[in-house]
Amino acid sequence: MIRKLLAALLVTFFYTTTFAQNDNASLLLQSPHGQNVKLIWFFKTWSPELKSFDIKRRDGISKEWVKLNKAAIVPCLTPKKDFSAVAPEKSDVEIIKSTALKYFATHKIVETDSATFQTKMLKESHYLQSFFDGVMADYDVALLGGFAFIDRSITKKMDYEYGLFIHGTDSCLAKGSWNYGETPDLNVVTDIASKSTPKKRGIQIFWSVDVKKVKAGYVHGFNIYRDGIRLNPEPVMQAANADLTEYSWFDSTANADWPTQYGIGSESFLDIEGVIKSYTHNPQDHPTEFKKPEVTTVVSLGYYFKDGLQVSWEFPKESERFLKGFYIEKNNLPNGYKTVSPLLEPTMRTFIDKTPSPAGSYVSFRAIAVYLDRTIEKGADHAYSYFPITEPPSPQNVRASVAGGNGIYTVDFSWDMPMKGDTLTAFYRIYALDAVTGRLNRLTKLPQIKSNKFKYELKDPEPINKFCVSAVNGNGTESGLSDTVTVVISNVFLPRPQLSKIETGNDGTLLEWQYPQVAELKGFRIYRNKQLVANEDVVGRGARSYSFPELSPNVSYEFSIQAVGMHDNLSDFSDVSSVKLPAKGKKK
Repeated sequence: MIRKLLAALLVTFFYTTTFAQNDNASLLLQSPHGQNVKLIWFFKTWSPELKSFDIKRRDGISKEWVKLNKAAIVPCLTPKKDFSAVAPEKSDVEIIKSTALKYFATHKIVETDSATFQTKMLKESHYLQSFFDGVMADYDVALLGGFAFIDRSITKKMDYEYGLFIHGTDSCLAKGSWNYGETPDLNVVTDIASKSTPKKRGIQIFWSVDVKKVKAGYVHGFNIYRDGIRLNPEPVMQAANADLTEYSWFDSTANADWPTQYGIGSESFLDIEGVIKSYTHNPQDHPTEFKKPEVTTVVSLGYYFKDGLQVSWEFPKESERFLKGFYIEKNNLPNGYKTVSPLLEPTMRTFIDKTPSPAGSYVSFRAIAVYLDRTIEKGADHAYSYFPITEPPSPQNVRASVAGGNGIYTVDFSWDMPMKGDTLTAFYRIYALDAVTGRLNRLTKLPQIKSNKFKYELKDPEPINKFCVSAVNGNGTESGLSDTVTVVISNVFLPRPQLSKIETGNDGTLLEWQYPQVAELKGFRIYRNKQLVANEDVVGRGARSYSFPELSPNVSYEFSIQAVGMHDNLSDFSDVSSVKLPAKGKKK
Protein backbone atom coordinates (compact mmCIF):
# COMPACT_ATOMS: atom_id res chain seq x y z
CA MET A 1 0.00 0.00 0.00
CA ILE A 2 2.79 2.42 0.93
CA ARG A 3 4.65 1.62 -2.29
CA LYS A 4 1.54 2.34 -4.40
CA LEU A 5 0.88 5.58 -2.56
CA LEU A 6 4.46 6.74 -3.05
CA ALA A 7 4.29 5.91 -6.73
CA ALA A 8 1.10 7.96 -7.07
CA LEU A 9 2.71 10.89 -5.26
CA LEU A 10 5.75 10.77 -7.50
CA VAL A 11 3.70 10.64 -10.69
CA THR A 12 1.75 13.70 -9.55
CA PHE A 13 4.95 15.44 -8.51
CA PHE A 14 6.48 15.03 -11.94
CA TYR A 15 3.76 17.23 -13.43
CA THR A 16 4.12 20.01 -10.90
CA THR A 17 7.86 20.35 -10.17
CA THR A 18 10.60 21.75 -12.36
CA PHE A 19 12.90 18.85 -13.18
CA ALA A 20 14.65 17.15 -16.04
CA GLN A 21 15.62 13.56 -16.64
CA ASN A 22 17.05 11.24 -19.21
CA ASP A 23 15.37 7.92 -19.90
CA ASN A 24 16.60 6.50 -16.61
CA ALA A 25 17.47 9.19 -14.03
CA SER A 26 15.34 11.83 -12.28
CA LEU A 27 16.48 14.82 -10.22
CA LEU A 28 13.93 16.50 -7.93
CA LEU A 29 14.54 19.54 -5.72
CA GLN A 30 12.78 21.80 -3.22
CA SER A 31 13.79 24.67 -0.94
CA PRO A 32 12.69 24.77 2.73
CA HIS A 33 13.01 28.56 3.13
CA GLY A 34 13.76 29.89 -0.35
CA GLN A 35 17.51 30.30 0.41
CA ASN A 36 18.85 26.73 0.32
CA VAL A 37 17.95 23.66 -1.69
CA LYS A 38 17.38 19.97 -0.99
CA LEU A 39 17.94 17.58 -3.89
CA ILE A 40 17.09 13.91 -4.37
CA TRP A 41 17.62 11.58 -7.32
CA PHE A 42 16.70 8.05 -8.30
CA PHE A 43 16.89 5.62 -11.21
CA LYS A 44 14.57 3.25 -13.01
CA THR A 45 17.36 0.72 -13.65
CA TRP A 46 20.94 0.40 -12.53
CA SER A 47 24.05 0.30 -14.71
CA PRO A 48 27.78 -0.37 -13.97
CA GLU A 49 28.91 3.27 -14.52
CA LEU A 50 26.71 4.50 -11.62
CA LYS A 51 29.49 4.11 -9.04
CA SER A 52 29.62 7.70 -7.71
CA PHE A 53 28.10 11.12 -8.42
CA ASP A 54 28.73 14.84 -8.45
CA ILE A 55 26.21 17.65 -7.94
CA LYS A 56 26.90 20.76 -10.00
CA ARG A 57 25.18 24.12 -10.14
CA ARG A 58 25.16 27.06 -12.53
CA ASP A 59 23.41 30.42 -12.29
CA GLY A 60 21.51 32.41 -14.88
CA ILE A 61 24.51 34.62 -15.71
CA SER A 62 27.73 32.60 -15.92
CA LYS A 63 26.28 29.35 -17.30
CA GLU A 64 29.42 27.60 -15.94
CA TRP A 65 28.89 24.38 -13.99
CA VAL A 66 30.38 24.50 -10.45
CA LYS A 67 30.81 21.26 -8.49
CA LEU A 68 29.26 21.53 -5.00
CA ASN A 69 30.24 18.27 -3.27
CA LYS A 70 33.67 18.08 -1.59
CA ALA A 71 34.13 14.40 -2.31
CA ALA A 72 32.52 11.86 -4.56
CA ILE A 73 28.97 10.92 -3.53
CA VAL A 74 29.18 7.12 -3.31
CA PRO A 75 26.06 4.91 -3.21
CA CYS A 76 26.40 2.68 -0.16
CA LEU A 77 25.03 2.22 3.35
CA THR A 78 27.86 2.33 5.89
CA PRO A 79 28.13 4.41 9.08
CA LYS A 80 31.76 5.33 8.29
CA LYS A 81 31.16 7.01 4.93
CA ASP A 82 32.03 10.67 4.26
CA PHE A 83 28.73 12.55 4.73
CA SER A 84 30.36 15.92 3.97
CA ALA A 85 29.87 14.99 0.35
CA VAL A 86 26.10 15.51 0.69
CA ALA A 87 25.89 18.08 3.53
CA PRO A 88 28.62 20.72 3.52
CA GLU A 89 27.54 22.28 6.82
CA LYS A 90 29.20 20.68 9.84
CA SER A 91 25.96 20.67 11.83
CA ASP A 92 24.18 18.83 9.00
CA VAL A 93 26.94 16.20 8.88
CA GLU A 94 26.65 15.54 12.62
CA ILE A 95 22.86 15.15 12.35
CA ILE A 96 23.21 12.68 9.47
CA LYS A 97 25.82 10.65 11.37
CA SER A 98 23.54 10.52 14.42
CA THR A 99 20.63 9.38 12.27
CA ALA A 100 22.81 6.74 10.61
CA LEU A 101 23.86 5.24 13.96
CA LYS A 102 20.23 5.08 15.07
CA TYR A 103 19.07 3.44 11.84
CA PHE A 104 21.86 0.86 11.89
CA ALA A 105 21.32 0.12 15.59
CA THR A 106 17.57 -0.45 15.11
CA HIS A 107 18.12 -2.42 11.87
CA LYS A 108 15.94 -0.02 9.97
CA ILE A 109 18.64 -0.18 7.30
CA VAL A 110 21.25 -2.88 6.75
CA GLU A 111 24.91 -1.96 6.36
CA THR A 112 25.98 -2.43 2.74
CA ASP A 113 29.40 -1.42 1.38
CA SER A 114 29.86 0.06 -2.08
CA ALA A 115 30.84 -3.18 -3.86
CA THR A 116 27.95 -5.16 -2.34
CA PHE A 117 25.56 -2.32 -3.10
CA GLN A 118 26.65 -2.32 -6.76
CA THR A 119 26.20 -6.08 -7.01
CA LYS A 120 22.73 -6.05 -5.47
CA MET A 121 21.56 -3.13 -7.63
CA LEU A 122 22.80 -4.82 -10.81
CA LYS A 123 21.62 -8.37 -10.13
CA GLU A 124 18.60 -8.07 -7.81
CA SER A 125 15.76 -6.03 -9.35
CA HIS A 126 13.62 -6.25 -6.21
CA TYR A 127 16.46 -4.69 -4.21
CA LEU A 128 16.50 -1.64 -6.51
CA GLN A 129 12.73 -1.22 -6.16
CA SER A 130 12.65 -1.59 -2.39
CA PHE A 131 15.67 0.67 -1.97
CA PHE A 132 14.12 3.54 -3.90
CA ASP A 133 10.83 3.02 -2.08
CA GLY A 134 12.80 3.69 1.09
CA VAL A 135 14.55 6.67 -0.47
CA MET A 136 11.28 8.34 -1.41
CA ALA A 137 9.69 7.56 1.94
CA ASP A 138 12.54 8.92 4.06
CA TYR A 139 14.87 11.74 2.99
CA ASP A 140 17.40 10.66 5.66
CA VAL A 141 17.69 7.28 3.94
CA ALA A 142 18.38 9.09 0.67
CA LEU A 143 21.18 11.10 2.33
CA LEU A 144 22.65 8.00 3.97
CA GLY A 145 22.55 6.01 0.74
CA GLY A 146 24.15 8.71 -1.42
CA PHE A 147 21.04 9.84 -3.33
CA ALA A 148 20.45 13.28 -1.86
CA PHE A 149 22.25 16.58 -1.34
CA ILE A 150 21.75 19.78 0.67
CA ASP A 151 22.98 23.04 -0.88
CA ARG A 152 23.43 25.84 1.66
CA SER A 153 25.85 27.95 -0.44
CA ILE A 154 23.36 30.20 -2.28
CA THR A 155 24.53 33.84 -2.14
CA LYS A 156 22.89 35.54 -5.12
CA LYS A 157 19.21 36.16 -5.77
CA MET A 158 18.77 34.65 -9.24
CA ASP A 159 17.71 31.55 -11.13
CA TYR A 160 19.75 28.36 -10.74
CA GLU A 161 20.08 25.05 -12.51
CA TYR A 162 21.34 21.86 -10.86
CA GLY A 163 22.80 18.82 -12.57
CA LEU A 164 23.51 15.25 -11.51
CA PHE A 165 26.75 14.00 -13.06
CA ILE A 166 28.78 10.80 -13.03
CA HIS A 167 31.73 11.60 -10.74
CA GLY A 168 34.72 13.16 -12.46
CA THR A 169 33.04 13.49 -15.85
CA ASP A 170 30.89 15.87 -17.87
CA SER A 171 28.23 13.16 -18.28
CA CYS A 172 25.01 14.78 -17.01
CA LEU A 173 22.37 12.28 -15.91
CA ALA A 174 19.56 14.71 -14.98
CA LYS A 175 18.83 18.42 -14.41
CA GLY A 176 16.51 20.52 -12.29
CA SER A 177 15.80 24.27 -12.03
CA TRP A 178 15.11 26.50 -9.02
CA ASN A 179 14.41 30.22 -8.57
CA TYR A 180 15.71 32.03 -5.51
CA GLY A 181 12.95 32.40 -2.91
CA GLU A 182 10.83 29.60 -4.38
CA THR A 183 9.37 27.18 -1.80
CA PRO A 184 6.80 24.39 -2.09
CA ASP A 185 3.24 25.37 -1.26
CA LEU A 186 2.62 23.36 1.91
CA ASN A 187 -0.07 25.62 3.38
CA VAL A 188 -2.84 23.10 2.75
CA VAL A 189 -4.59 22.69 6.14
CA THR A 190 -7.86 24.63 5.98
CA ASP A 191 -9.70 23.66 9.17
CA ILE A 192 -9.07 21.71 12.39
CA ALA A 193 -11.61 20.16 14.76
CA SER A 194 -11.52 17.77 17.67
CA LYS A 195 -13.76 15.21 19.28
CA SER A 196 -13.88 13.91 22.82
CA THR A 197 -14.15 10.12 23.03
CA PRO A 198 -15.02 9.17 26.63
CA LYS A 199 -15.26 5.46 25.83
CA LYS A 200 -11.71 5.33 24.44
CA ARG A 201 -10.38 8.10 26.70
CA GLY A 202 -8.62 10.48 24.41
CA ILE A 203 -9.08 13.16 21.75
CA GLN A 204 -9.69 12.64 18.05
CA ILE A 205 -8.18 15.37 15.86
CA PHE A 206 -9.58 16.08 12.39
CA TRP A 207 -8.21 18.45 9.79
CA SER A 208 -9.55 19.44 6.39
CA VAL A 209 -7.19 20.13 3.49
CA ASP A 210 -7.08 21.89 0.15
CA VAL A 211 -7.35 18.83 -2.10
CA LYS A 212 -5.95 20.59 -5.16
CA LYS A 213 -2.77 21.49 -3.30
CA VAL A 214 -2.42 17.99 -1.85
CA LYS A 215 -2.81 16.45 -5.29
CA ALA A 216 -0.21 18.88 -6.66
CA GLY A 217 2.36 16.48 -5.18
CA TYR A 218 4.29 18.63 -2.71
CA VAL A 219 2.65 17.16 0.40
CA HIS A 220 4.02 13.81 1.56
CA GLY A 221 2.09 13.66 4.85
CA PHE A 222 1.10 15.53 8.02
CA ASN A 223 2.62 15.95 11.49
CA ILE A 224 0.61 16.34 14.69
CA TYR A 225 1.90 18.34 17.64
CA ARG A 226 0.56 18.59 21.19
CA ASP A 227 1.95 21.42 23.29
CA GLY A 228 4.81 21.71 20.79
CA ILE A 229 5.79 18.02 20.90
CA ARG A 230 5.38 15.88 17.79
CA LEU A 231 3.11 12.90 18.40
CA ASN A 232 3.42 10.87 15.20
CA PRO A 233 6.67 8.97 14.47
CA GLU A 234 5.92 8.98 10.73
CA PRO A 235 3.92 11.49 8.66
CA VAL A 236 0.19 10.74 8.44
CA MET A 237 -0.38 9.89 4.79
CA GLN A 238 -3.74 8.10 4.72
CA ALA A 239 -6.87 10.24 4.32
CA ALA A 240 -9.89 9.57 6.52
CA ASN A 241 -12.35 9.75 3.61
CA ALA A 242 -12.53 8.72 -0.02
CA ASP A 243 -12.37 12.23 -1.51
CA LEU A 244 -9.10 13.07 0.33
CA THR A 245 -10.57 16.17 1.97
CA GLU A 246 -10.00 15.13 5.59
CA TYR A 247 -7.39 13.40 7.75
CA SER A 248 -7.48 12.35 11.40
CA TRP A 249 -5.30 11.32 14.35
CA PHE A 250 -6.32 9.76 17.66
CA ASP A 251 -4.40 11.09 20.66
CA SER A 252 -4.88 8.26 23.15
CA THR A 253 -2.74 9.88 25.88
CA ALA A 254 -4.62 13.18 26.01
CA ASN A 255 -6.98 14.24 28.80
CA ALA A 256 -10.20 15.30 27.09
CA ASP A 257 -11.35 17.11 30.25
CA TRP A 258 -8.64 19.78 29.94
CA PRO A 259 -7.87 22.38 27.26
CA THR A 260 -5.14 21.07 24.97
CA GLN A 261 -3.07 22.91 22.36
CA TYR A 262 -2.51 21.13 19.05
CA GLY A 263 -0.76 21.95 15.80
CA ILE A 264 -0.96 20.38 12.35
CA GLY A 265 1.81 20.80 9.80
CA SER A 266 2.16 19.37 6.30
CA GLU A 267 5.47 17.90 5.16
CA SER A 268 6.98 17.29 1.74
CA PHE A 269 8.79 14.05 0.95
CA LEU A 270 12.06 16.04 1.20
CA ASP A 271 11.31 16.54 4.92
CA ILE A 272 10.31 20.18 4.41
CA GLU A 273 7.51 21.25 6.76
CA GLY A 274 5.08 24.06 6.11
CA VAL A 275 3.48 26.46 8.57
CA ILE A 276 2.03 24.64 11.57
CA LYS A 277 -1.65 25.52 11.98
CA SER A 278 -2.66 25.71 15.65
CA TYR A 279 -5.87 24.60 17.31
CA THR A 280 -7.06 24.45 20.92
CA HIS A 281 -9.26 21.59 22.09
CA ASN A 282 -11.58 23.05 24.73
CA PRO A 283 -14.04 20.65 26.42
CA GLN A 284 -16.49 23.55 26.83
CA ASP A 285 -16.84 23.65 23.05
CA HIS A 286 -18.18 20.11 22.99
CA PRO A 287 -21.70 19.18 24.09
CA THR A 288 -22.38 16.63 26.78
CA GLU A 289 -25.40 15.48 24.79
CA PHE A 290 -25.76 15.51 21.00
CA LYS A 291 -29.20 16.77 20.03
CA LYS A 292 -31.05 15.56 16.95
CA PRO A 293 -32.99 17.91 14.65
CA GLU A 294 -36.66 17.04 14.15
CA VAL A 295 -38.60 17.81 10.96
CA THR A 296 -41.96 19.22 12.10
CA THR A 297 -43.79 20.26 8.91
CA VAL A 298 -43.61 19.83 5.15
CA VAL A 299 -45.74 22.37 3.25
CA SER A 300 -46.35 22.65 -0.48
CA LEU A 301 -45.63 26.05 -2.06
CA GLY A 302 -47.83 27.01 -4.98
CA TYR A 303 -50.65 25.03 -6.52
CA TYR A 304 -49.63 21.40 -6.97
CA PHE A 305 -46.21 22.04 -5.41
CA LYS A 306 -45.03 24.02 -8.44
CA ASP A 307 -42.77 26.16 -6.24
CA GLY A 308 -41.43 23.27 -4.17
CA LEU A 309 -41.90 21.81 -0.70
CA GLN A 310 -40.90 23.80 2.36
CA VAL A 311 -39.30 21.65 5.06
CA SER A 312 -39.20 23.02 8.62
CA TRP A 313 -37.41 21.50 11.61
CA GLU A 314 -36.69 22.15 15.27
CA PHE A 315 -33.34 22.22 17.07
CA PRO A 316 -32.35 23.77 20.43
CA LYS A 317 -30.95 27.25 19.88
CA GLU A 318 -28.51 26.84 22.78
CA SER A 319 -26.84 23.95 20.92
CA GLU A 320 -26.27 25.90 17.69
CA ARG A 321 -22.75 26.89 18.75
CA PHE A 322 -21.67 23.26 18.58
CA LEU A 323 -22.83 22.86 14.98
CA LYS A 324 -21.16 23.10 11.61
CA GLY A 325 -24.63 23.08 10.01
CA PHE A 326 -27.54 20.99 8.72
CA TYR A 327 -28.24 18.82 5.70
CA ILE A 328 -31.74 17.94 4.48
CA GLU A 329 -32.27 14.45 3.07
CA LYS A 330 -35.23 13.24 1.03
CA ASN A 331 -36.50 9.76 0.31
CA ASN A 332 -38.73 9.19 -2.71
CA LEU A 333 -40.12 6.07 -1.11
CA PRO A 334 -38.87 3.40 -1.39
CA ASN A 335 -35.70 4.54 -3.20
CA GLY A 336 -33.72 5.60 -0.12
CA TYR A 337 -32.46 8.90 1.25
CA LYS A 338 -30.46 11.38 -0.80
CA THR A 339 -29.11 14.78 0.24
CA VAL A 340 -31.10 17.61 -1.40
CA SER A 341 -29.53 20.66 0.30
CA PRO A 342 -26.10 22.22 0.65
CA LEU A 343 -24.69 22.53 4.16
CA LEU A 344 -27.11 24.96 5.81
CA GLU A 345 -26.21 27.49 8.49
CA PRO A 346 -26.75 26.42 12.15
CA THR A 347 -29.35 29.20 12.54
CA MET A 348 -31.55 27.99 9.67
CA ARG A 349 -34.78 26.09 10.38
CA THR A 350 -36.43 25.98 6.90
CA PHE A 351 -35.41 24.76 3.45
CA ILE A 352 -37.30 24.68 0.13
CA ASP A 353 -36.86 21.45 -1.82
CA LYS A 354 -37.43 21.71 -5.59
CA THR A 355 -36.13 18.31 -6.61
CA PRO A 356 -38.61 16.11 -8.55
CA SER A 357 -40.60 13.20 -7.15
CA PRO A 358 -42.91 10.71 -8.90
CA ALA A 359 -46.54 11.75 -8.80
CA GLY A 360 -49.01 9.67 -6.85
CA SER A 361 -46.41 8.60 -4.25
CA TYR A 362 -45.08 9.51 -0.82
CA VAL A 363 -41.83 11.12 0.24
CA SER A 364 -40.14 11.46 3.60
CA PHE A 365 -37.67 14.04 4.86
CA ARG A 366 -35.18 14.15 7.70
CA ALA A 367 -32.70 16.74 8.95
CA ILE A 368 -29.06 15.88 9.66
CA ALA A 369 -27.08 17.83 12.26
CA VAL A 370 -23.34 18.04 11.54
CA TYR A 371 -21.39 18.98 14.66
CA LEU A 372 -18.06 20.80 14.62
CA ASP A 373 -16.40 17.65 15.96
CA ARG A 374 -17.72 15.70 12.91
CA THR A 375 -20.44 13.94 14.91
CA ILE A 376 -23.46 13.22 12.70
CA GLU A 377 -26.95 13.10 14.23
CA LYS A 378 -29.84 12.03 11.98
CA GLY A 379 -33.33 13.17 12.90
CA ALA A 380 -36.46 11.05 12.63
CA ASP A 381 -38.33 10.53 9.36
CA HIS A 382 -41.23 12.80 8.45
CA ALA A 383 -43.49 11.33 5.75
CA TYR A 384 -45.47 13.47 3.31
CA SER A 385 -47.88 12.55 0.52
CA TYR A 386 -46.74 13.89 -2.83
CA PHE A 387 -49.54 14.04 -5.43
CA PRO A 388 -51.53 11.34 -3.61
CA ILE A 389 -54.45 12.06 -5.99
CA THR A 390 -55.33 10.90 -9.46
CA GLU A 391 -56.37 14.35 -10.65
CA PRO A 392 -53.58 15.91 -12.75
CA PRO A 393 -52.38 19.46 -12.07
CA SER A 394 -54.11 22.34 -13.85
CA PRO A 395 -52.30 23.90 -16.83
CA GLN A 396 -50.40 27.01 -15.83
CA ASN A 397 -49.84 30.36 -17.60
CA VAL A 398 -52.22 29.82 -20.52
CA ARG A 399 -51.57 32.27 -23.37
CA ALA A 400 -53.47 33.00 -26.60
CA SER A 401 -52.88 35.14 -29.66
CA VAL A 402 -55.22 35.69 -32.63
CA ALA A 403 -54.58 36.28 -36.30
CA GLY A 404 -56.80 36.65 -39.38
CA GLY A 405 -59.64 38.85 -40.57
CA ASN A 406 -62.80 39.08 -42.70
CA GLY A 407 -64.59 36.66 -40.42
CA ILE A 408 -61.85 33.97 -40.41
CA TYR A 409 -59.64 33.92 -37.29
CA THR A 410 -57.11 31.46 -35.81
CA VAL A 411 -56.36 31.39 -32.08
CA ASP A 412 -52.87 30.13 -31.15
CA PHE A 413 -52.99 28.63 -27.61
CA SER A 414 -49.97 27.71 -25.46
CA TRP A 415 -49.28 26.95 -21.77
CA ASP A 416 -46.45 25.74 -19.53
CA MET A 417 -44.97 22.28 -20.06
CA PRO A 418 -45.94 19.73 -17.40
CA MET A 419 -43.88 20.24 -14.24
CA LYS A 420 -41.27 17.70 -13.23
CA GLY A 421 -42.86 14.81 -11.40
CA ASP A 422 -46.20 15.09 -13.22
CA THR A 423 -46.79 11.56 -14.52
CA LEU A 424 -50.59 11.90 -14.58
CA THR A 425 -51.38 14.28 -17.45
CA ALA A 426 -52.29 12.41 -20.64
CA PHE A 427 -53.90 15.16 -22.75
CA TYR A 428 -55.67 18.55 -22.54
CA ARG A 429 -59.11 20.05 -23.20
CA ILE A 430 -60.12 23.60 -24.15
CA TYR A 431 -63.28 25.35 -22.91
CA ALA A 432 -64.94 28.51 -24.29
CA LEU A 433 -67.19 30.94 -22.40
CA ASP A 434 -70.74 31.33 -23.73
CA ALA A 435 -71.36 35.09 -23.61
CA VAL A 436 -75.15 34.60 -23.36
CA THR A 437 -75.40 31.93 -20.65
CA GLY A 438 -72.15 32.72 -18.90
CA ARG A 439 -71.18 29.01 -18.89
CA LEU A 440 -67.99 27.33 -20.03
CA ASN A 441 -68.55 24.80 -22.78
CA ARG A 442 -65.96 22.26 -23.90
CA LEU A 443 -64.86 22.63 -27.51
CA THR A 444 -65.84 19.37 -29.19
CA LYS A 445 -64.71 17.70 -32.40
CA LEU A 446 -61.10 18.54 -31.57
CA PRO A 447 -58.22 16.07 -31.86
CA GLN A 448 -56.72 14.88 -28.58
CA ILE A 449 -54.32 17.64 -27.52
CA LYS A 450 -51.16 15.97 -26.14
CA SER A 451 -48.73 18.89 -26.31
CA ASN A 452 -48.81 22.29 -24.64
CA LYS A 453 -49.67 24.07 -27.92
CA PHE A 454 -52.79 24.10 -30.11
CA LYS A 455 -54.24 26.18 -32.95
CA TYR A 456 -58.00 26.62 -33.10
CA GLU A 457 -60.11 28.11 -35.93
CA LEU A 458 -62.58 30.57 -34.42
CA LYS A 459 -65.84 30.80 -36.37
CA ASP A 460 -68.52 33.46 -35.78
CA PRO A 461 -66.42 35.13 -33.09
CA GLU A 462 -67.73 37.45 -30.44
CA PRO A 463 -65.91 40.72 -29.84
CA ILE A 464 -64.64 39.31 -26.54
CA ASN A 465 -63.85 35.56 -26.41
CA LYS A 466 -62.71 33.80 -23.23
CA PHE A 467 -61.12 30.35 -22.90
CA CYS A 468 -59.80 27.93 -20.25
CA VAL A 469 -57.70 24.74 -20.46
CA SER A 470 -57.84 21.56 -18.36
CA ALA A 471 -55.63 18.46 -18.08
CA VAL A 472 -56.94 14.89 -18.23
CA ASN A 473 -55.27 11.69 -17.02
CA GLY A 474 -55.37 8.30 -18.69
CA ASN A 475 -58.52 7.30 -16.80
CA GLY A 476 -60.42 10.41 -17.86
CA THR A 477 -60.10 12.23 -14.52
CA GLU A 478 -59.94 15.94 -15.23
CA SER A 479 -58.05 18.69 -13.44
CA GLY A 480 -59.43 22.03 -12.39
CA LEU A 481 -59.59 24.70 -15.07
CA SER A 482 -56.74 27.03 -15.77
CA ASP A 483 -57.03 30.77 -15.38
CA THR A 484 -59.14 32.45 -18.10
CA VAL A 485 -57.42 33.83 -21.18
CA THR A 486 -59.16 36.55 -23.24
CA VAL A 487 -59.07 36.93 -27.02
CA VAL A 488 -60.32 40.24 -28.50
CA ILE A 489 -61.51 40.34 -32.12
CA SER A 490 -61.25 43.85 -33.57
CA ASN A 491 -63.80 45.42 -35.95
CA VAL A 492 -66.44 42.76 -35.37
CA PHE A 493 -69.30 44.54 -33.69
CA LEU A 494 -68.34 48.25 -33.66
CA PRO A 495 -70.34 49.90 -36.52
CA ARG A 496 -68.85 52.66 -38.62
CA PRO A 497 -69.58 56.20 -37.44
CA GLN A 498 -71.70 58.29 -39.87
CA LEU A 499 -70.63 61.92 -40.34
CA SER A 500 -73.83 63.95 -40.49
CA LYS A 501 -72.73 67.59 -40.50
CA ILE A 502 -69.68 69.81 -41.00
CA GLU A 503 -70.23 73.47 -40.23
CA THR A 504 -67.51 76.09 -40.63
CA GLY A 505 -67.41 79.71 -39.61
CA ASN A 506 -65.33 82.45 -38.09
CA ASP A 507 -65.33 80.62 -34.75
CA GLY A 508 -64.01 77.31 -36.12
CA THR A 509 -65.33 74.06 -37.53
CA LEU A 510 -67.94 71.77 -35.97
CA LEU A 511 -68.17 68.05 -36.77
CA GLU A 512 -71.29 66.05 -35.91
CA TRP A 513 -71.90 62.33 -36.41
CA GLN A 514 -74.46 59.68 -35.66
CA TYR A 515 -73.68 56.51 -33.68
CA PRO A 516 -75.87 53.93 -31.88
CA GLN A 517 -75.64 53.12 -28.17
CA VAL A 518 -73.10 50.26 -27.90
CA ALA A 519 -72.13 48.78 -24.51
CA GLU A 520 -68.51 48.11 -25.46
CA LEU A 521 -67.96 51.62 -26.87
CA LYS A 522 -65.08 53.50 -25.26
CA GLY A 523 -64.94 56.64 -27.45
CA PHE A 524 -63.90 58.04 -30.82
CA ARG A 525 -60.78 59.05 -32.72
CA ILE A 526 -60.96 62.17 -34.95
CA TYR A 527 -58.69 62.43 -37.99
CA ARG A 528 -57.97 65.54 -40.10
CA ASN A 529 -56.16 64.97 -43.36
CA LYS A 530 -55.47 61.40 -42.11
CA GLN A 531 -53.70 62.73 -39.01
CA LEU A 532 -55.06 61.90 -35.53
CA VAL A 533 -56.06 65.10 -33.78
CA ALA A 534 -58.16 63.76 -30.86
CA ASN A 535 -58.33 60.26 -29.31
CA GLU A 536 -60.87 58.37 -27.23
CA ASP A 537 -59.54 59.90 -24.01
CA VAL A 538 -60.67 63.32 -25.33
CA VAL A 539 -63.75 62.27 -27.30
CA GLY A 540 -65.60 59.93 -24.94
CA ARG A 541 -68.39 57.41 -25.60
CA GLY A 542 -71.18 60.00 -25.17
CA ALA A 543 -69.75 62.51 -27.65
CA ARG A 544 -71.44 63.02 -31.01
CA SER A 545 -69.75 66.25 -32.00
CA TYR A 546 -66.31 67.84 -31.93
CA SER A 547 -65.24 71.48 -32.45
CA PHE A 548 -61.99 72.47 -34.13
CA PRO A 549 -60.42 75.82 -33.41
CA GLU A 550 -60.28 78.34 -36.25
CA LEU A 551 -58.69 76.75 -39.31
CA SER A 552 -56.86 78.33 -42.20
CA PRO A 553 -59.17 79.95 -44.81
CA ASN A 554 -59.15 78.93 -48.45
CA VAL A 555 -57.71 75.48 -47.51
CA SER A 556 -59.32 72.10 -48.21
CA TYR A 557 -59.63 69.61 -45.30
CA GLU A 558 -60.69 65.95 -45.06
CA PHE A 559 -62.28 64.57 -41.90
CA SER A 560 -62.98 61.00 -40.74
CA ILE A 561 -63.97 59.28 -37.48
CA GLN A 562 -63.27 55.84 -35.99
CA ALA A 563 -64.99 54.17 -33.00
CA VAL A 564 -62.85 52.55 -30.23
CA GLY A 565 -63.98 49.63 -28.07
CA MET A 566 -63.24 48.85 -24.42
CA HIS A 567 -60.50 46.42 -25.43
CA ASP A 568 -58.97 48.87 -27.93
CA ASN A 569 -60.73 47.14 -30.80
CA LEU A 570 -61.49 49.56 -33.64
CA SER A 571 -64.35 50.08 -36.07
CA ASP A 572 -63.88 50.82 -39.73
CA PHE A 573 -63.35 54.48 -40.62
CA SER A 574 -66.34 56.63 -41.46
CA ASP A 575 -66.69 57.96 -44.97
CA VAL A 576 -64.28 60.81 -45.61
CA SER A 577 -65.88 64.24 -45.78
CA SER A 578 -64.08 67.06 -47.53
CA VAL A 579 -64.58 70.80 -47.05
CA LYS A 580 -62.82 73.94 -48.19
CA LEU A 581 -63.00 76.75 -45.69
CA PRO A 582 -64.15 80.10 -47.11
CA ALA A 583 -62.41 83.38 -46.59
CA LYS A 584 -62.93 85.07 -43.23
CA GLY A 585 -66.32 86.60 -42.67
CA LYS A 586 -68.14 84.14 -44.94
CA LYS A 587 -70.05 81.04 -43.98
CA LYS A 588 -70.58 77.83 -45.80
